Amino acid sequence: MIRIGKTLNYLMIGLIILGAFASFFYLNQITGYTGDDYLYHFLYLGEWPSSTTSGIHNPMDLFISINNHTNLWNGRLVGIFFEQVFMQIPKTAFDLLNSLAYVALGIVLNCYSNKRLSDFSWVRLLMIYGAMFLFLPDFGAALLWVSGASNYLWPTLLYLSFLLPFRWGYKPKNLARFTWLMVLTAILAGSSNETSGFVILFICVVYYLSDKDVDRMVYEYWSMFGVLFGFIFLLAHSAGEASSFKGDSSLWDHFLEVVIKSVQYVGPLALLGFVLLAWQGYHLYQKDQLKLDFHQPFCAAFLFYLGGLGACAELVASPSLQARIWFCSSVMFMASDVILLSSLVKETKFVARLVETVLALALLFFSGKRYLEVEPKIYDNYECYHAAESILLKAQKQGKKNVLVPGMSDVETSYSAFYQTAYMEQADNPDLVWANAWVAKFYNLKTVNVNNDVLRAPVEGYRKVVHQKLKQFR
Repeated sequence: MIRIGKTLNYLMIGLIILGAFASFFYLNQITGYTGDDYLYHFLYLGEWPSSTTSGIHNPMDLFISINNHTNLWNGRLVGIFFEQVFMQIPKTAFDLLNSLAYVALGIVLNCYSNKRLSDFSWVRLLMIYGAMFLFLPDFGAALLWVSGASNYLWPTLLYLSFLLPFRWGYKPKNLARFTWLMVLTAILAGSSNETSGFVILFICVVYYLSDKDVDRMVYEYWSMFGVLFGFIFLLAHSAGEASSFKGDSSLWDHFLEVVIKSVQYVGPLALLGFVLLAWQGYHLYQKDQLKLDFHQPFCAAFLFYLGGLGACAELVASPSLQARIWFCSSVMFMASDVILLSSLVKETKFVARLVETVLALALLFFSGKRYLEVEPKIYDNYECYHAAESILLKAQKQGKKNVLVPGMSDVETSYSAFYQTAYMEQADNPDLVWANAWVAKFYNLKTVNVNNDVLRAPVEGYRKVVHQKLKQFR
């Protein structure tokens, strides 16, 4: 019976991972390039194209471009590396890799509740993917957009993986080699994002100061300084981007906006975490088992919960309050919730397992409903992109230099990568429109302008078939 139960669990896990991959891959496939994507195809020399703008042809070009970007714009080493690399490969290759990263993020979050993959629960994994689709903010711009995924999805996968040895108190066999690996990863994690860098540093410091194991303290100590170095490097090289945001609201208004948007974007995850913390805290208090050990579930969950709150509080200093900058706080609350649910299932058996199952099924239902609601809107945006791309590629082959394309229809959902990102506009002088100028450079044209009288080219192939099939379920 136990063997049958485990086999069924593994089968369900496989189906859930396959379903998450397929559904996310399709959304990637009906998402085109927009905004910064065109810029990062080239060796970075500034925010506008010029006669000296050239492509990236080898690793040295990539290094020079990242160095230029670091000095002129920001120090997000991980983000700019992935942005530039992904814009050198076919879009379908990115879609595959990005879908694997999305699936991996769910698995890594599950690893915070179970040390071994063999202990994974299909119910918990289903709950995680449902929560990711519903609650990760600015889904289109943070996960589907090439530039957004490079700055949010991929760095998040990196720093959550980096923190796993801290979570479980890992003791390596080869301490020196593991310490070097952790320090290198720590530098990259610290320089991944302005919001996440401080939170990662905070968690590392707490683990180091509370630990008593000499071997663990070695890599924790050096990792802590690696994160600090990466974070300082990031802040020291962010003047270019910071100067582009000029807030005109008062400090109090800005603070209130942070609070309101925090409730909007991460409120449900934070509320669930608060309830679970109270539940397990009371349960441990009744058994007289409360103790300060951040490798134990309750304290670990509390620490990541504080990380989520800290990521929100840190935004008071941010000049820009786009929804995706709550990405770090979202995954911190998710990690906390997953740890607590797993621990409560082990301790209270039936009640917590019932709660987890109900949550998983509810999240599956609402995420499926949301998917069916947003897919036609994303597809409609893709039709506009596909029409423009078809015209631009044809003009490129025919040697035309001045091209008219249809514009983007209304973007009605934050699940679309075109939501609040720069796209081509109609203008008397398209050279002076940033997005138009970069699209023209990307396709080796002189000018690209928008004319909505231009007919759209229909989307063909499997995308159209899947779209029609999904239509039947609405």
